[in-house]
Amino acid sequence: AVHVRGKLERAGVGLGRAAGASATEGAPTRRDALSAALRAIAAWEAELTQYGDARLAEVPGIVAYRQSPVDRRARAGVLSFNLRGRDPLDVARALERAGIEAAVGNNGAVRTMTRLAGDFGRIALRLSLAHYNTKADLDAAIECLLAA
Repeated sequence: AVHVRGKLERAGVGLGRAAGASATEGAPTRRDALSAALRAIAAWEAELTQYGDARLAEVPGIVAYRQSPVDRRARAGVLSFNLRGRDPLDVARALERAGIEAAVGNNGAVRTMTRLAGDFGRIALRLSLAHYNTKADLDAAIECLLAA
């Protein structure tokens, strides 16, 4: 990563460092704190995604669009799916009535969704996870899908 130091930092003002600490004291920098926070967010989102995958698999008739479970590469906190025998728009409305925000559409992947979700009008539902979501949020979505 390239870091361009500003005039005040070069002058020893210590922008981005803990209050009252200088760079020579070994105090963590603002960048260190932000990096730690981003690592914590990534870890939480990965945990939520894994939890969501497991819970989604409990739903009868689920058709999940994701990388293979044996593929251990990191993946985005996105759960894309359809329910056999259910119109994706009806499922989206049920989630909305339950206060759960879900996107429905081709998610910008027209050719891929044509291939994967042709039986569902070439669209899918998507739950997007973020650092502020909880396992309880996913549980509520799954309960809604089980009732759909």
